[in-house]
Amino acid sequence: MVGADGLHSAVRRLAFGPEERYAHHLGSYLSVFSAENFLDLDDWQMWLRDGDTGFGIMPVRGNTGLRIAFGFESAPLARDGAALRQLVVDKLAAMRWEGARLSEAALKAPTARPPSRGRAPAWPS
Repeated sequence: MVGADGLHSAVRRLAFGPEERYAHHLGSYLSVFSAENFLDLDDWQMWLRDGDTGFGIMPVRGNTGLRIAFGFESAPLARDGAALRQLVVDKLAAMRWEGARLSEAALKAPTARPPSRGRAPAWPS
Protein backbone atom coordinates (compact mmCIF):
# COMPACT_ATOMS: atom_id res chain seq x y z
CA MET A 1 0.00 0.00 0.00
CA VAL A 2 1.27 3.48 -0.84
CA GLY A 3 0.04 6.58 0.99
CA ALA A 4 0.45 9.99 -0.56
CA ASP A 5 -0.52 13.46 0.55
CA GLY A 6 -1.32 14.90 -2.89
CA LEU A 7 0.17 15.04 -6.34
CA HIS A 8 3.23 17.00 -5.17
CA SER A 9 3.74 14.61 -2.26
CA ALA A 10 6.98 13.78 -0.45
CA VAL A 11 5.66 10.23 0.11
CA ARG A 12 4.88 9.86 -3.60
CA ARG A 13 8.38 11.16 -4.44
CA LEU A 14 9.92 8.49 -2.18
CA ALA A 15 7.83 5.74 -3.80
CA PHE A 16 8.08 6.77 -7.46
CA GLY A 17 11.02 9.15 -7.73
CA PRO A 18 11.11 12.70 -9.10
CA GLU A 19 7.71 14.13 -10.02
CA GLU A 20 8.85 14.94 -13.58
CA ARG A 21 8.99 11.19 -14.31
CA TYR A 22 5.29 10.56 -13.65
CA ALA A 23 3.32 13.83 -13.48
CA HIS A 24 2.01 14.81 -16.91
CA HIS A 25 -0.65 17.41 -17.56
CA LEU A 26 -3.70 15.73 -19.09
CA GLY A 27 -5.45 18.88 -20.29
CA SER A 28 -7.83 19.38 -17.38
CA TYR A 29 -8.08 20.34 -13.72
CA LEU A 30 -10.35 19.23 -10.90
CA SER A 31 -11.41 21.12 -7.79
CA VAL A 32 -13.33 19.31 -5.03
CA PHE A 33 -14.88 21.28 -2.18
CA SER A 34 -17.69 21.14 0.37
CA ALA A 35 -20.63 23.46 0.95
CA GLU A 36 -23.90 23.57 2.84
CA ASN A 37 -26.75 21.88 0.96
CA PHE A 38 -28.10 25.08 -0.61
CA LEU A 39 -29.63 22.99 -3.45
CA ASP A 40 -31.72 20.88 -1.02
CA LEU A 41 -30.53 17.66 -2.65
CA ASP A 42 -31.97 14.66 -0.84
CA ASP A 43 -30.12 11.37 -1.54
CA TRP A 44 -29.48 12.08 -5.21
CA GLN A 45 -26.69 13.51 -7.34
CA MET A 46 -26.50 16.09 -10.11
CA TRP A 47 -24.03 16.13 -13.01
CA LEU A 48 -23.69 18.86 -15.60
CA ARG A 49 -21.39 19.53 -18.52
CA ASP A 50 -21.29 23.13 -19.80
CA GLY A 51 -18.76 23.65 -22.61
CA ASP A 52 -15.27 22.91 -21.28
CA THR A 53 -16.46 22.86 -17.65
CA GLY A 54 -18.62 20.50 -15.65
CA PHE A 55 -19.44 19.26 -12.18
CA GLY A 56 -20.82 16.47 -10.08
CA ILE A 57 -22.66 17.40 -6.88
CA MET A 58 -23.72 14.95 -4.21
CA PRO A 59 -25.22 15.36 -0.75
CA VAL A 60 -23.12 14.32 2.26
CA ARG A 61 -23.47 14.30 6.06
CA GLY A 62 -27.08 13.10 6.06
CA ASN A 63 -28.02 15.49 3.22
CA THR A 64 -26.92 18.57 5.19
CA GLY A 65 -23.86 19.29 3.06
CA LEU A 66 -22.69 19.02 -0.54
CA ARG A 67 -19.51 17.65 -2.08
CA ILE A 68 -18.85 19.48 -5.33
CA ALA A 69 -16.37 18.14 -7.88
CA PHE A 70 -15.78 20.82 -10.53
CA GLY A 71 -13.58 20.24 -13.55
CA PHE A 72 -12.43 22.26 -16.50
CA GLU A 73 -10.18 21.93 -19.51
CA SER A 74 -7.07 24.11 -19.57
CA ALA A 75 -3.49 24.33 -20.66
CA PRO A 76 -1.01 23.92 -17.76
CA LEU A 77 -1.44 26.59 -15.07
CA ALA A 78 1.00 28.03 -12.55
CA ARG A 79 0.80 26.57 -9.02
CA ASP A 80 -0.53 29.75 -7.41
CA GLY A 81 -3.24 28.83 -4.86
CA ALA A 82 -4.97 32.23 -4.76
CA ALA A 83 -5.01 32.59 -8.55
CA LEU A 84 -6.29 29.01 -9.02
CA ARG A 85 -9.07 29.55 -6.48
CA GLN A 86 -10.11 32.73 -8.27
CA LEU A 87 -10.08 30.89 -11.61
CA VAL A 88 -12.42 28.22 -10.17
CA VAL A 89 -14.71 30.93 -8.75
CA ASP A 90 -14.80 32.76 -12.10
CA LYS A 91 -15.43 29.61 -14.14
CA LEU A 92 -18.24 28.55 -11.82
CA ALA A 93 -19.81 32.03 -12.03
CA ALA A 94 -19.89 31.73 -15.84
CA MET A 95 -21.88 28.48 -15.77
CA ARG A 96 -25.50 28.68 -16.92
CA TRP A 97 -27.03 26.68 -14.06
CA GLU A 98 -26.58 27.90 -10.46
CA GLY A 99 -23.28 29.56 -11.40
CA ALA A 100 -23.60 32.40 -8.91
CA ARG A 101 -24.36 30.15 -5.93
CA LEU A 102 -21.70 27.58 -6.88
CA SER A 103 -19.16 30.37 -7.29
CA GLU A 104 -20.04 31.77 -3.86
CA ALA A 105 -19.73 28.30 -2.31
CA ALA A 106 -16.24 27.85 -3.83
CA LEU A 107 -15.19 31.24 -2.53
CA LYS A 108 -16.33 30.35 1.01
CA ALA A 109 -14.87 26.81 0.99
CA PRO A 110 -11.86 26.29 3.26
CA THR A 111 -10.00 24.69 0.33
CA ALA A 112 -11.00 24.78 -3.33
CA ARG A 113 -7.80 24.60 -5.33
CA PRO A 114 -7.70 22.49 -8.47
CA PRO A 115 -4.85 20.00 -8.37
CA SER A 116 -3.22 19.01 -11.65
CA ARG A 117 -4.00 15.50 -12.77
CA GLY A 118 -1.10 13.14 -13.23
CA ARG A 119 -0.36 9.50 -13.77
CA ALA A 120 2.04 7.21 -12.02
CA PRO A 121 4.13 4.48 -13.62
CA ALA A 122 3.29 0.86 -12.87
CA TRP A 123 2.93 0.04 -9.19
CA PRO A 124 6.20 -1.16 -7.70
CA SER A 125 6.35 -4.93 -7.24
